[in-house]
Amino acid sequence: MSNLLSAIPALIGVVVGVITTGWTDRLRWKRNQAIRWDERRIDVYAEYALTINKVHMTALGMVNPSSVHGLAEPISHEAGLDLIAQAEARRTEAWEKMLLLADGPTVEAALRWHNTVKIEAEFAQSRPHDAGSVDWTAAVQNVDEARERYYEAARNSVGVTGRLTVSTIRQLLARDQAQRNSVQGN
Repeated sequence: MSNLLSAIPALIGVVVGVITTGWTDRLRWKRNQAIRWDERRIDVYAEYALTINKVHMTALGMVNPSSVHGLAEPISHEAGLDLIAQAEARRTEAWEKMLLLADGPTVEAALRWHNTVKIEAEFAQSRPHDAGSVDWTAAVQNVDEARERYYEAARNSVGVTGRLTVSTIRQLLARDQAQRNSVQGN
């Protein structure tokens, strides 16, 4: 009986060790899975952003960029239409991955960004010579704001901390508007 009593602490130690090891292994497995899926989400978020940005940059290039912002290379209307169609096809493919892996706020932000870029692209297709119009400036600013919201949501989704940088396009549009106003005022 005394042998059994003296073995109880050792048995308790073994049971606690097995439980602790199982619990630690489970936590490690969950952490590895989270990292694995976060890496895939980051890839999907970046791929989606690139496809949307391709449509955006093409639209900028179609609407006389030299007179507004200088961010995009000028592109002919016909070439722009073709590039937008190609980018839209890639965006559709990337969208399916977003729906599979993204969380709700990121999907919502991605959809809003897409819708604002779609409006911008439609403007570029129908009014390519209205680069100085209030409508064009508003469309580009809406895209810029939606882009920022998308990146904030995507960063939150994968736990990236830190401040998101201020948009370059908004700053350039404000600078260009100020330059146009000063020219008109002189």
